[in-house]
Amino acid sequence: MKRFKNNGAILQAITAVASILIGAAMLFSKNVQFSSLCYVFCIVLWGIGIYEIVSYFLSKSYQHMSDYGFTLGVLLILLGLVGLIRINDMTRNVKEYMQLFSLIQSIFILQNSVQMYALKSKAWLLDLIFSLLMILLSIFAFTGQLKQYTYSILMFAGIFGCISVFLSSMVVRSFHKKTIQEMPKEKVEDEEKH
Repeated sequence: MKRFKNNGAILQAITAVASILIGAAMLFSKNVQFSSLCYVFCIVLWGIGIYEIVSYFLSKSYQHMSDYGFTLGVLLILLGLVGLIRINDMTRNVKEYMQLFSLIQSIFILQNSVQMYALKSKAWLLDLIFSLLMILLSIFAFTGQLKQYTYSILMFAGIFGCISVFLSSMVVRSFHKKTIQEMPKEKVEDEEKH
């Protein structure tokens, strides 16, 4: 269970950092070609995918029904492969792909907001504002009204995503620490085994 939760946080952090780097590269560097960024991104996806698959077997995660590390690894490798096959199409429609990427990042933030609300953290409202703002901006970019700001929106979605992952992990860690302190000793030992 713990490894599965970590996988989700790692995936969110990777998409957030990728959003910042791609957005900043496209905004501030005239020499960067999107096709080069695609190659790098696809290779990174392969690396993470291979790592997830290897970790799945080395950590014996197949013993737990709730761990999807193998599935995540295969999915990332396939996404990297599809990205390389469709690189010309992605280069032609770069802004549309980046708008989709910022929308996905915004939905990650929305999930963190729901999670923090369920765990009774006051930080949920901040995440909700971030996510709704970025979802609206991404949709406006899709409709063409803010198309010229696509890379800025992507970069800000990444920045907010990093903040959101940090806040969410702090809230979850605090919640589990408090829950464990309130449990009887026998249950704590049983919980730590899982």
